[in-house]
Amino acid sequence: MVTLLQDFLRALLVDNLGLFLTLSFASFVVLVFRRRIIGGSIGSSGVDVIIESIKDEGTQTRDEVVKLFEEGKSYPDWNTAFEDLYQSINTTLKQTQTSGGEQKITLKLIAVAMTFSTNFVQARVKKILEDFPKATINIEIVLVDPDYLDDLPIERKELNWAERARLAQSAMKNFRESSLEQYRGNISIETKLYRNIPHWHGWLINDDYLFIGRTDWVLVEQKGKTVPKLTVGQNTYRYYDRTTMSGKDRISLFANWHNYYFDYGLLNGPPTGSDE
Repeated sequence: MVTLLQDFLRALLVDNLGLFLTLSFASFVVLVFRRRIIGGSIGSSGVDVIIESIKDEGTQTRDEVVKLFEEGKSYPDWNTAFEDLYQSINTTLKQTQTSGGEQKITLKLIAVAMTFSTNFVQARVKKILEDFPKATINIEIVLVDPDYLDDLPIERKELNWAERARLAQSAMKNFRESSLEQYRGNISIETKLYRNIPHWHGWLINDDYLFIGRTDWVLVEQKGKTVPKLTVGQNTYRYYDRTTMSGKDRISLFANWHNYYFDYGLLNGPPTGSDE
């Protein structure tokens, strides 16, 4: 443990000497941690050693480091999160391409109405298939039943959630049909419905990389009445992978809920675009 800690601190000093000269040791470690975890270069074993080593620096410093690893990388909304989602898929395929492994991506989506994910599939996934012609991409989508959304007493003047969900269903069916011909079976898309408003939504790559957001409610006044307004893509997203225990836990929870909605949801039916 001592050797690992010494090697790690030596690397921190070499890479960040200017920061070290201007900050306290505690502040320096927290700041560099933030940079390193965003870059994905610190694993869970290194985290445990460093957290243990700074226990004498004070509870506040240790709590800052623990909180950083618990929360994961933060994004203000879907736009910035989806950019990293796209890059993560590309990076995964480049790595398997270099190693000679199978270029296979499985994407699992929990959505309300695919307000922003529809375009991601149509534009970004299409671009990935063009850049990696040997890749296969399997997409498993669960979104809220439009009829269920129709019955909810929610604000729909700004966004008609049910109509948006129906458009997403149609768009995925059309994309699936055109892709089967254009990419010769290199992509599969299944879309299934469930009757619930999810607390969590987002994308999971190969059960390893998770981009997750939370739904929320805002009470608005309309014609003298208070109406609940659903917010989804504009809320904060976070990134998790399997390098930390908290990341593993969140990936497991997300995958379990996706699997339940996909395999055991009340409205599970045939794959979108099938002849059944």
